[in-house]
Amino acid sequence: MKLTIVVADNAVNKDEVGYGGLDLSSCNIPTNVWALQWVNDSGHIEYTGTTSNDEITELPAWATASEALWETANDAALAAEVVGEATPETFWADYPVANDPSVTKILLKTYEGITNVRGADPATNKVKSVETVLVAPGATALTSLATLLDDCKALGLAVTSGAMAPSETASLTTYLEGLGYSVFNGTDESGSPYTKVYYPWNAEMVAAKADQDINIGREASLDAGVDWDGSNWQIDLNSRNNIMNQLTAITSGIYTDTNVTWRNTANEDITLTIEEFKQLAAAVNTKVEEIYLASFAAKA
Repeated sequence: MKLTIVVADNAVNKDEVGYGGLDLSSCNIPTNVWALQWVNDSGHIEYTGTTSNDEITELPAWATASEALWETANDAALAAEVVGEATPETFWADYPVANDPSVTKILLKTYEGITNVRGADPATNKVKSVETVLVAPGATALTSLATLLDDCKALGLAVTSGAMAPSETASLTTYLEGLGYSVFNGTDESGSPYTKVYYPWNAEMVAAKADQDINIGREASLDAGVDWDGSNWQIDLNSRNNIMNQLTAITSGIYTDTNVTWRNTANEDITLTIEEFKQLAAAVNTKVEEIYLASFAAKA
């Protein structure tokens, strides 16, 4: 058996058959795992950052759980082939679960003439796209649709539309097809026809999402702070700037006290000697450098 698992892409490939957009969150994959490669009876695990690969002769439990998700997806695909026709809105299967920070970034922006919400895969209820609806006619709204698409592609986000009445939106559908959207025609529970458009998932968006995955992971690591001298200390940009400003004041002679009181992430004021504060600053710098180097290596 040949098995490849790429965690960042939520993708599992078994014996040359691959499925993306799987929900690997239930598999308990360690946070520093980037991918797994397995052929017959051996393989290796690749990690983010500079950690060396682990050679393995037995699949870990999380890989077996990921393989089980592949089996479920493959069974569904084979069943669809037997029926001989596509299931409704099969484009959802191509989309990975969306990064919530990326979706939130889009939803916080204003696009005149359109509204955007989280688009959920009806089969899994997982958010996989930004779903957009035209709420005002005219060129401004059409421009907003094009801008939205560009913004989402840059973040590796899928874009879909709400359900539209085919007879009322033919010209809009033509415009959206010109932007690169594909059209899905379906029938609702009452038998009424509707049209949705969706932007096909592609290699460019895979790369953009992978980049965002790394950025989001880096921010999460920074939010976790650094453990030093029995406390956890904030290392976000503002905290780093405050530490550097204090260190500059000390080294320049502006700050002349023998102690520095600094607050840890538990909101406790800790009194440090000048030497201890310098050690804290060094620990912060080391941790931040470690996090950024790991993210740079993951993008290489």
